[in-house]
Amino acid sequence: MKILWGFEPRSQNRKAVRGMHDVLRQFAGSANKISVGYVVTENELYLHTAYDVPKEERFSSHPKRLILKELRDAGVSMPPRNVQVIHHPSFTNTKAAYRFLAIGKNEGAEIVALFTKGKRGVERLVLGSFAETTLHLSRLDVLLMGPQAQSRKRIKRILYASDFGPDTKRSVRQVLRYCKMMRANLTVFHSPRTIYKWAIDEKDSDVLAYRRKVDRVAQEVAQLAQRGGIDCSVVVQTDFRSPSEHALDLAKEIKTDLLAVSAKSGPKAPFMGGSVTRQLVRNGTYPVLVLK
Repeated sequence: MKILWGFEPRSQNRKAVRGMHDVLRQFAGSANKISVGYVVTENELYLHTAYDVPKEERFSSHPKRLILKELRDAGVSMPPRNVQVIHHPSFTNTKAAYRFLAIGKNEGAEIVALFTKGKRGVERLVLGSFAETTLHLSRLDVLLMGPQAQSRKRIKRILYASDFGPDTKRSVRQVLRYCKMMRANLTVFHSPRTIYKWAIDEKDSDVLAYRRKVDRVAQEVAQLAQRGGIDCSVVVQTDFRSPSEHALDLAKEIKTDLLAVSAKSGPKAPFMGGSVTRQLVRNGTYPVLVLK
């Protein structure tokens, strides 16, 4: 499986770089299937002011040298041919994200991987987020490593937080594929509406129909995993916490190594603001795989 790793020089410490590579190598199966892509925009002040570097190198070979050095310093071996730096004279994250995803398409990548800085408040509103923009636009699965994420040299258990929506079976099949590749166990978690457990009218037909639907989907998920030969448990729990808080508590309890969620793609898809995905990336200590 080929993977495109979005790498911005001077933005991550050695531990984070090494941790990302450890996780990606498990998905790729071989370090040779991991490539690095960096789209240089006009927002990079440190390149504009690199007066000790010839002007014709500031937005091409110079950042490539920086990337290769940072990889080496982190103990990551990467052949120069696997690092692509493209100067895209734009100030917008959207155009840069489209260009980055085009690299992934040309490389035949199945996953794009990105660090996210977890910007909050006014800073995020002003500066935007390349990782978030890429996530919305990508039709490939996206692996995100947040600022608190810890590396996993061996992914043994995956926790998939599902909304039990219409695409559940397809998404579960995707997760099962990853589980099989990494010989990992799976826990599928769903946080249903409160009426799944409590209702004013326990005989209400809508309430009963909703409960039957949740139970049916949970059973279908368990059957898919069984047919795929994957050790899987399905957890359906509801309380007054948010789904993201509930998922993170469960992740800690079962000692998961990777969180997975689903998200729609395309410019009209809902943004991550306030969503389960954003909260898992910002507040968790796990890599998050977003299935598209």
